[in-house]
Amino acid sequence: MHTARNIVLATALSLGLAAPAFAQSGEAEVNRIINELAPSQPGEAATESYRERIKRVTVPVRPDIDKESTYRINSIIEERDFVLNYNHTEDFTVNFRFDSFAITPRAKRVLDTVGEALNDPRLKGETYLVGGHTDTVGSDDYNQWLSEKRANAVVNYLVEAFAIDPQRLQPVGFGETQLADPRRGANRANRRVEFTLIQPVARQAPPATAGVTPQRVPNEDTTATTGQQGVTVAQPQQPVGIQTPQTPSVPAQVPAAAQPPASTLGGSPSSDTDSINQAIQ
Repeated sequence: MHTARNIVLATALSLGLAAPAFAQSGEAEVNRIINELAPSQPGEAATESYRERIKRVTVPVRPDIDKESTYRINSIIEERDFVLNYNHTEDFTVNFRFDSFAITPRAKRVLDTVGEALNDPRLKGETYLVGGHTDTVGSDDYNQWLSEKRANAVVNYLVEAFAIDPQRLQPVGFGETQLADPRRGANRANRRVEFTLIQPVARQAPPATAGVTPQRVPNEDTTATTGQQGVTVAQPQQPVGIQTPQTPSVPAQVPAAAQPPASTLGGSPSSDTDSINQAIQ
């Protein structure tokens, strides 16, 4: 009898002691995520090694991914550019079942920690790319679609559970193009989600170019061409996080002294104008 009572007491004590320890470890993980994803101070951000990890990335995006419950080969797809700061990126093992984009209870535990970090004042004003990744089982295009569905599911969960502004989270898919374990393509470790800081305009340095080979499709504001499998390929849109000023056309003025008399032209004088366009990268 005493033995049974002692066991119950020991269990209660262990649970009572474990709860604060668990809370502390959860708080430590939230702080770790914040430190990884928070932008650096100006001094560190000015270094060459820091600037080299800021890259422009082009990815295919299905604008209607939230409405697509099943894969289809004729999805509308756009190319979008992002300026990503890979000094502040983190991969999370968000466990998805094979061939599924449903958020599991285990995945929720991981995302709850991420949600707490994103709501911290140190990250609250920042915008992040949420990139889904798959293993190599299945076709390239299917895995691209599946990775987008998983990223979209993660964003939806965080928006609903933590009231995060959806404009702060940009879901995209990388399919099987960036494997965590390239030697074992089917490894479930490849099924993950990354969060990467989208470089704000005010803190931009000239980005290097990197990217995923675009696979398809435009919206009505882009010029389309026909691609493989009847899928339409779009021209790139304005990069997220970049503001490109437009330089107005400036007519070249012809000096009055250089204009021929009106009588020699048989009418009123005229002048030719040239437009000067500057492309600002």
